[in-house]
Amino acid sequence: MPREMFDERIRLSNPKKFSWELTACEGATLRDIDNKTLVAAINKGINKGRIPASAASARSTVERLRPFNVLTGKDGVTNGAVALFGKDPVRFFSHCKIKLARFEGKNMDKFRDQLVVEANLFRQLEAIVDFCRKHMFLSGDQDDFDSKNELTVPLKVVREAALNLLAHRTWWGEARVPSVNIFDDRVEFMNPGAFPPGTKPKDFLKRPHSEPVNEKIATALFKGGEMEGWGRGIPDIYELCKAAGMPEPEFDFVPNFVCLTIRFKSPLVPYVSGGGELNGELNGALNGELNEALKGLSSSMKATYEIIRSNPGIQRKDIIGITKLGSSTIDRHLAVLIERKLVVHKDSKKTGGYYPLATK
Repeated sequence: MPREMFDERIRLSNPKKFSWELTACEGATLRDIDNKTLVAAINKGINKGRIPASAASARSTVERLRPFNVLTGKDGVTNGAVALFGKDPVRFFSHCKIKLARFEGKNMDKFRDQLVVEANLFRQLEAIVDFCRKHMFLSGDQDDFDSKNELTVPLKVVREAALNLLAHRTWWGEARVPSVNIFDDRVEFMNPGAFPPGTKPKDFLKRPHSEPVNEKIATALFKGGEMEGWGRGIPDIYELCKAAGMPEPEFDFVPNFVCLTIRFKSPLVPYVSGGGELNGELNGALNGELNEALKGLSSSMKATYEIIRSNPGIQRKDIIGITKLGSSTIDRHLAVLIERKLVVHKDSKKTGGYYPLATK
């Protein structure tokens, strides 16, 4: 067994004795704490009944940090405090960040988008959720946004997986950085660390319980209103995926990392970036009249256009099959695209199809 893996198992066997989160953060002071993040966590915790209402009247940074138990005995700043609430935590530990990526296809050969988020854990959670919102198309109608709309992976699954990653990652190896990787058919959450010695993922399904490596960090995320309950992360991920008709989540173990894979029911539809421009091959082609005509269209309508552009002559029923959108929605998309002279229908109504119009 490699020495590094042996040391990791020793630390996991007695996390309190080898606590990274409770170690004083060398060089950090209370000025390095982001009070905006801290106050937001306090308010959310008060609203959920997890922090006393009196905490809202706290004025100093020390008083605001007390409910989270991340101070040293002399009111100094711990590693955990900086990781949770730091203004610039990478100044003190370079691995307080997360890598986010959207790949084209089913492997890592080609990026569509990538982002490295260097921020505290509350900000990292927001970034993961936002990135997944951006890159996982909705399965419902994006123009008539209602309660029936769901992300390709339910948002609750994304949040639980993200929280599981942030709360239980190990911090001892600075070369190890967590990541969330989105492919056409799945999303992977790569977490530095390992399960507690002698346990497997299915053990947490049989008898839900919590064995956090970073007890103070996990508690702070719970008190701050992000986590919903102790020991419910893995069971909730399995149950939510089952309720959504998705394949059972998979856990894989590689040296120093745990990988949670969540596979989609259907591959992602042609990609549209949140900035309003089509990605991939279309990126370089958006110019002149085409670029102007696409302005103001919804993401789902741009996706419909991209399907037609990539499949000249495609029929209405096939567009519906690819997008999983309702017939009335596709009819509305097609009417707008024809009105804007982006597409045209050729040949008979029964056997004809839709074609992209040439642009300058």
